[in-house]
Amino acid sequence: MDFTKIATEFGVSVALLMVFLYSTYRAGSWIALNVVKPLADRHLIFIEKIEKVQVEQALTLHEIATSKQKQAELEQQVILQLKVLHQVAQKTLDTMMENRESAVRILQADHQEILRRLPEQKG
Repeated sequence: MDFTKIATEFGVSVALLMVFLYSTYRAGSWIALNVVKPLADRHLIFIEKIEKVQVEQALTLHEIATSKQKQAELEQQVILQLKVLHQVAQKTLDTMMENRESAVRILQADHQEILRRLPEQKG
């Protein structure tokens, strides 16, 4: 339809309204094509990148958790080994103390024997 035909048939205000609506439609189409679509595409790419990073982070966190669990198991083994070493050291110390006491008794007995024999040798 021609603008002049619409203006004469429906009036100038209706014709201007139709021009405004058509201009708005064209502007909206241009904005959708040149602004909104690229923006939406970039946003989708951004979301995909974030999802990839989240997957990588989840894998890294899983590796950290596994590593921490292994570390805790190793620490438990070390603690058990230290307890065993402590028991062995305690038994060794007890044995050394018993041997020391035996040696002291033997030395005291020898000393007394020597002291008892001294007057015999002088006379």
